[in-house]
Amino acid sequence: MSCLFDSLGYLVKVQPDTLRKQICDFLRTDAVLISPDLKASDAIKFQPDIPSMSLEQYVHIMSLQHTNGGAIEIRAFCKLYNRNVRVVQCGPRQGGKPIEFISKDEHQWITISWNGGHFEPA
Repeated sequence: MSCLFDSLGYLVKVQPDTLRKQICDFLRTDAVLISPDLKASDAIKFQPDIPSMSLEQYVHIMSLQHTNGGAIEIRAFCKLYNRNVRVVQCGPRQGGKPIEFISKDEHQWITISWNGGHFEPA
């Protein structure tokens, strides 16, 4: 399992494999991740190691249990669960400003930490 799905699942009391499936199913619809019109298929083009991958290929790879999630999956989580996510950077080479994934201002915040290679619930 991926530490991102483990962390987010823990915070919303959903099994990590269920959360991964929900997020992949959501991404498969080519959902709008950032208003007004940045869709999942557009977002994957910004990933440096996969810019030529189709949405179908991306979702297939993300659905595999060993694949690690990242910003696209956090953004999908925000939309699915009506939550805002704050990622606190920690570790020796981190310590910058938190990265905030905002669904809507009035939505509840949850916080996870990132050490450059691993997510944890904070």
